Amino acid sequence: MPRERFWRDSSGRLTVDQPGIDSAQYPAVCRAIANAFSLAPNADFLVGPDQVFSEFRRGDEIVGMDWDNWMEFMVFAKTPAAETLVREIGSWLDANYGRPAAGYDSALDWPGR
Repeated sequence: MPRERFWRDSSGRLTVDQPGIDSAQYPAVCRAIANAFSLAPNADFLVGPDQVFSEFRRGDEIVGMDWDNWMEFMVFAKTPAAETLVREIGSWLDANYGRPAAGYDSALDWPGR
């Protein structure tokens, strides 16, 4: 049975993660998602030692796109209106980057790590 694709972070925001996208791919993946869903930047990219953050908007839907060295690529709803958009982006990630491997059952279960 495939893992549940979506989960809620500690702040209760609907989140989808996509393993296998490294930090060098982050800008291109964000740009591709923004183009595919007509999203506009809502904040500058913030770069930390092991993480990158950005925010995009489409009307009242605001999503965060983050990368860190533990979870890799994540998209989360920053507004309740964006939850459907996060689910759509999750499907887009599946189609363009593949589903996570079998046995990857939660946001904290990383095979081979």
